[in-house]
Amino acid sequence: MKSLISIVMPVYNEESYLKECIESVLNQSFVNFEFLIIDDGSQDKSSVIINEYMKLDCRIKYYRKENTGITDTLNFGLSKAVGKYICRMDSDDIMHKTRLQKQFNFMEKNKYVQVLGSNAVLIDKFNKQIRIKRLPSNPGDIFCSMFFEDVIIHPTSFFRKDIFKNSQYYNANYKVSQDYELWTRIINETNFYNLKCNLIKYRIHSNNITSRRTKEQRCNSVKIKKAFYEKHINNISEKNIEDIFINNNIFLLEKYICAIRNKYPKYSKRLAYYWFRYNCLSSEKNYKKFKKSTLYVKHVRNIFFIFLCLLKKNR
Repeated sequence: MKSLISIVMPVYNEESYLKECIESVLNQSFVNFEFLIIDDGSQDKSSVIINEYMKLDCRIKYYRKENTGITDTLNFGLSKAVGKYICRMDSDDIMHKTRLQKQFNFMEKNKYVQVLGSNAVLIDKFNKQIRIKRLPSNPGDIFCSMFFEDVIIHPTSFFRKDIFKNSQYYNANYKVSQDYELWTRIINETNFYNLKCNLIKYRIHSNNITSRRTKEQRCNSVKIKKAFYEKHINNISEKNIEDIFINNNIFLLEKYICAIRNKYPKYSKRLAYYWFRYNCLSSEKNYKKFKKSTLYVKHVRNIFFIFLCLLKKNR
């Protein structure tokens, strides 16, 4: 029987967390899946661990390749996947037992959604909970949020394989932040949704990409935002985007967000809310600047009303 879900998981030197990760996948309540593990040239005992589990479960398909980075490894995995749905997983994280079942059921019932994520529990290297990462859930909120930050946690993503047209998977030019580039590239033609439950334990430690390659991620984020903003407004430069998101020029951001609000009136209040959230909640310095902006003066009551409603809703 053809697998309904293809779980794509790149691995690179993750012997410390790999067993727990693999077991969380194999113990899923939903069983009709293939588990594609792509070893990106690990130099530790990752391959030994994977081979042990492969002998125990025929759903594991193991590929070992030379080290070329996570983007190339993900694209390799996608090219091998046969499932109707793609489920992303990272080799240092832990799946909730019902993750696949919940995401599969939701996608089967909601044909309009192409990309599905969820909230997550952030944990440290000792499995101790740090906090819960809560994200916007509906397509409109996710669209508005993407102008400020990536709001789909990559290893929670679960998507229809047919969203990829002409085999255009992750952009090979992005060695990090490849997920944010993909989401902003397809979001205009694709509906996104985040389930409000926590479907993975997302590990934060000194050896993961988020911690090791912060500077590169910041540079890539500027390029991605420039390309995304250019789809919606004209005459924007990479220097402007850098000035906004690295130098915190909130007044220049206000100009662009107002232009986008004019283009999408139905998202006007939501864009104002996420503008408020990005500027006010990020730092006290930003908040003091923000209070002087035109957008704050014109829409502060609407912003606070939406903010309070969302707080009440999330309780």
